[in-house]
Amino acid sequence: MYEATKQVGEPFRVSRDKDPDAPRRPPTQEEHERFVEGHVIPRLRHEFGGAHIDAFQPKARAAHFWCELLAQTACALHVFKERYDQAQQAVVRALTRADEQRPDGWAALLAEEAVIRRAVALVFEHLPSIVTGGLVAGDVFPLVWPVRALAVLMCREPRRHEAVRVYCVNPIVEYGSAEIREQVKERLRQAFPIDWPAPSTGDRP
Repeated sequence: MYEATKQVGEPFRVSRDKDPDAPRRPPTQEEHERFVEGHVIPRLRHEFGGAHIDAFQPKARAAHFWCELLAQTACALHVFKERYDQAQQAVVRALTRADEQRPDGWAALLAEEAVIRRAVALVFEHLPSIVTGGLVAGDVFPLVWPVRALAVLMCREPRRHEAVRVYCVNPIVEYGSAEIREQVKERLRQAFPIDWPAPSTGDRP
């Protein structure tokens, strides 16, 4: 599960410099284009312009945009199962409605609907890569747990972020495998450094 979560997280990397395996030399044009093609933020910068996304990102961080996107994705994948396209549209609807409870600062993002829609599309474009052979009917289940884990690991305040707590933390604590629970518990120990339980030695939640 660690490898699957790492694979889900790879498209969110913003720079080749953060890859310890990347060559220690300037990338060739082909390497740069491959990196942009395979990563969400560089693709958005390429399609919308660097200045536009540079202005979007501080608002996105303040409003928990990326972990909200992942939490809504986990929820939609669970609900729609093999109906992958419908799950994607459900995430877009969830993120662009003004009448839903979202993290503070979300109103500042609603004017960026084109970026939001494209960000969701790129996330859904990359998710199938962690399923061997690609997605076929009924096999989105392997995606749900890594997406849940990544949302928790990415969120800076999972105890206050309702979608992350409801769609990701709660199912992991109740149903997740021992490995996934331990990853989430380690992240929550950072958010609850005083009263979160010590690491377990067995498989219990």
